[in-house]
Amino acid sequence: MKRSSILLLLALCAACSAPKAPDSVTLGKDALMDKIRGGWAGQTIGVVYGAPTEFKFTGTLIPDNIPISWGEGYVKHWWDRKPGLFDDVYNDLTFAEAFEQLGLDASSEELAMRFAYAPYHLAHANQAGRYNVRQGIMPPASGSWLNNPHADDLDFQIEADFVGLMAPGMIPQALDIAERVGHIMNSGDGFYGGAYVAGLYSAAFIESDPAKIVDMALEGIPQESTFWQCVNDVRLLHRKYPADWKQAWFELLKKWDRDTGCPKGVFLSFNIDAKINSAYVTMGLLYGGGDFGKSLEIATRCGQDSDCNPATVGGVLGVVLGLEKMPSFWKDPVMEIWDLDFEGTDVSLEKGSRYSYGQALQLIHLQGPERRMDVRHLRVRLLRQRLRDLGQPGVPARHHGRLCQPREQEARGKRSLRPCRGGRPLCGRDRSLDRRRPGPGVPPPHEGHVPQTGARLEILSPGGPPQREDGLEEPPSGHLPPADKRHPIL
Repeated sequence: MKRSSILLLLALCAACSAPKAPDSVTLGKDALMDKIRGGWAGQTIGVVYGAPTEFKFTGTLIPDNIPISWGEGYVKHWWDRKPGLFDDVYNDLTFAEAFEQLGLDASSEELAMRFAYAPYHLAHANQAGRYNVRQGIMPPASGSWLNNPHADDLDFQIEADFVGLMAPGMIPQALDIAERVGHIMNSGDGFYGGAYVAGLYSAAFIESDPAKIVDMALEGIPQESTFWQCVNDVRLLHRKYPADWKQAWFELLKKWDRDTGCPKGVFLSFNIDAKINSAYVTMGLLYGGGDFGKSLEIATRCGQDSDCNPATVGGVLGVVLGLEKMPSFWKDPVMEIWDLDFEGTDVSLEKGSRYSYGQALQLIHLQGPERRMDVRHLRVRLLRQRLRDLGQPGVPARHHGRLCQPREQEARGKRSLRPCRGGRPLCGRDRSLDRRRPGPGVPPPHEGHVPQTGARLEILSPGGPPQREDGLEEPPSGHLPPADKRHPIL
């Protein structure tokens, strides 16, 4: 085998009747760079494609009679007219540059400082996280719902693309990086949105089937989270209505279209919650069937954050295709800005691609026995973070946006939850929540079909997957390679 090849060794995934992942995937260095460039290009294409409809269709589909434009000069038009539109991209590029300068072992605090003092506009969870860091509240407290009322918003979700691009085929490593970044601005389901997107990009390097990519990305998300349940419903609805994405959208709307966290969206149809928007990303991937244009259009016509959602879809499919194989109809307009630096940065798409490529090679070199990590460990760790976010097992983390930390009542020996008012907990901010461990009686995460340190997936839960009250059938789990194999540069 040529020295210019990268061998990604994958464990055989055997779970029920789930299709098996390949034993190994070989990527040439040129192919790896091409896929990384495709990811950055696809994300940028999606941002611009959905720009005219962003949050103009909230709680409703974008009708078919409303055209969505694309063509020569379109990306440059928006680049000149509204540079802030590209926040999905320039936030990503800031973190990619930070890892380039600080190294792969950069701490959450170091990354937070780079993010907090970047000279560009931020909003929602990003802005609240920036404010917290500037006031000395560092992650994970900066992204906690106790200090950040936007904790469940999609901010980390729209800027986690770079994580998957620097961890090709290495989902556990992508989730580990996501933990250092995502809690700067988000927690709970808002954090899981970014972890999911990082997994989508990482999986896209080694799998071309969108359904399998979705399965692999969801493996690292705790099934107890409402994020997992919402996105999983898209898989189930895709099975029930395989040819009717609009019916699936309607069923999803009835169950999940509520934003109880973002102060702007609580009493409006505006919904920037991570769950529903990740569900729209998933709809684009599953119902688009790998077709780049169709997938972008479906993700856009689902409404709400209709530029960020197709940006994720475009980036994931851009990795699958690679820049060279991307249709010129979509690719040519973005090439007009390929070497231009984004607002508030000194980084272009080309420079960002080189950063991601170098980081990917470093991360591949590091995957020896001393760096073992498996998704089961990370899933449990993420669930514990979720329980810290909730503050008390089994209690929703919101009361019209939030709940205060439970306080022990010595007289009764019971916990009480006191609602908040005016965006601030009545009981004040208590950092001890970040150090809380799950209390007695907390149910463990569902541990079916999780990768072990061996060469295959084992079914740890007898009796099959959990039953659902709505009668929808659970999809098979699996497809996720463990990370205990060395990924040498040959």
